Amino acid sequence: METLDKITQLYLSRAAISKILDSIDSNLNEGGLSECDQVKLLKLTILHEVAIKFPACLKYRSLFLKKLIALLESRNIEIAEAIYVNYTNLIANNQEKDINYTSYLIKGQVITVEDTDSLVEEGTTGLHCWEAGKQFISFALSHQHLFENKTILELGSGVGLTGIAISKLINPSFFYFTDCDPQVLSLIQRNIDINKCSNCKVLPFLWKDENDSKCLDTIKPDLIIGSDLVYDPIIISDLLDVINRSNRLKLSMIFLFTDRKTDVLSQFEKALNSNKDLHWEVEILLMDKDLFFDHSSTEFKFHLYKINV
Repeated sequence: METLDKITQLYLSRAAISKILDSIDSNLNEGGLSECDQVKLLKLTILHEVAIKFPACLKYRSLFLKKLIALLESRNIEIAEAIYVNYTNLIANNQEKDINYTSYLIKGQVITVEDTDSLVEEGTTGLHCWEAGKQFISFALSHQHLFENKTILELGSGVGLTGIAISKLINPSFFYFTDCDPQVLSLIQRNIDINKCSNCKVLPFLWKDENDSKCLDTIKPDLIIGSDLVYDPIIISDLLDVINRSNRLKLSMIFLFTDRKTDVLSQFEKALNSNKDLHWEVEILLMDKDLFFDHSSTEFKFHLYKINV
């Protein structure tokens, strides 16, 4: 197989199973896939050392093997016993607590986060890895001078993927993860512990809470960041309050939002323009698919906002 790293990265990051199978299928030669090669394939995916320590949810693992078996059968390839054994073990597993982990191989580092597939769970969107957060990592890696040796505060940190990647790959002086939901804050702390991040702290931050906002005066971060914070127009005014307070403190801010072809971003820009003291600019970005081996047909478009940068 020519693209072993790609297959591993796709699997660990829980890419669409069809993508993984396409990559496997493209490497099948006329001789098919020997039993030895099939065992090797398991070690690249479900039996990879990272996948064993931090497995994807049971549903994802069992579906992957089910689809893999179907692919091999369609190619008239004799299926290795090891694949059947692993598949039957999974479908017989009725464990009550099924934690889901997603791992990303970025610049030689493994970053693992506990997350969920549900877009909204327990009343919050913070338990899911969003595309804008991944794109922010790509931006940060190509503009490291904006983050190196800086005290950074992230609004709406979600599962913590963006901040953990910046902390591990770029080396800021200190990183503050924030969110308003206690469940999300606990999840961030677990993910920080998984990745052994240092020089960081998790803080509660409800944007419209005056006491929480005072942390900006105390911390005075060099940079405030955030991704996909304005998915709902109702929260724009609260975010603007934080931006205006940060602006009075002369803090730099970088936000990256997904263009979902609604008028939310235009409303956000209108809100920014309501404060004549704000100096901001916007740049349109496309998804960096190479960083995450994501070659889907979906063309995500993002708006990158720089304020006082």
